[in-house]
Amino acid sequence: MYHNREFENMVQNVIGQSEQAVHDLEGQMQGRVTARGDEYYENARKVWNGAVDHYPVAIAFCESAEDVQAAVRTARAHNLPVSVRSRGHDAAGRSVRSDALVIDLSLMDHVQIDDQVATVAGGATAAKVIAAAAARNLMAVTGWNGVPGITGLTTVGGYGPLIASHGLALDSLTGAELVLADGQRLTVDRDKNPDLLLALKGGGGNFGVVTWMKVRLHPARQVLGGMILFPWGEAETVLAGMARQ
Repeated sequence: MYHNREFENMVQNVIGQSEQAVHDLEGQMQGRVTARGDEYYENARKVWNGAVDHYPVAIAFCESAEDVQAAVRTARAHNLPVSVRSRGHDAAGRSVRSDALVIDLSLMDHVQIDDQVATVAGGATAAKVIAAAAARNLMAVTGWNGVPGITGLTTVGGYGPLIASHGLALDSLTGAELVLADGQRLTVDRDKNPDLLLALKGGGGNFGVVTWMKVRLHPARQVLGGMILFPWGEAETVLAGMARQ
């Protein structure tokens, strides 16, 4: 058990290391770093699930893969935990971790399409990918709405309305760029580091920060959507009919 003085010294040492880490990172990044006490911090730490109330040491709003590398290396040098946020739509709020450095990719949101392949930056939303694909009369396999980041959605599976015809979103993943825990950047695809590509496609995460990914797009077909509704008075007949299917 620590004496009060020892505990206070330990806390001050941790705070000092965190402040030094933020200072070091600010000198290396093109993007903005928001830390505790800044006017933007409270809003920056929020995620889609308002019940999540985590307080990271700092949030690095990266604008490039080089910024991501700087953030990873700084966290490593100062022994800080790291979490990665694309758009913060994970229900559990794992993209923002207390007492950690958050690598925020939301400013890296460009989408480029060549033939039937989209190169998607780590912070692009599903809606942005869908819109870019639709402009080429193509479809992207995404989730059920356009709000989540496509990178986070894809690397955890990506269940959506096209699953019957094109599978999960990760089934259309053909390549990516990763920043590893030591800060190096690797391209992964079928020919380069194929084991890491396989890991991204269902391996559970924590293999690196995805700065961009390549996803296969699909020719658009006529889609009929809508609802089939029955009056309450027919509920018994309808449910009994479904049970016999």
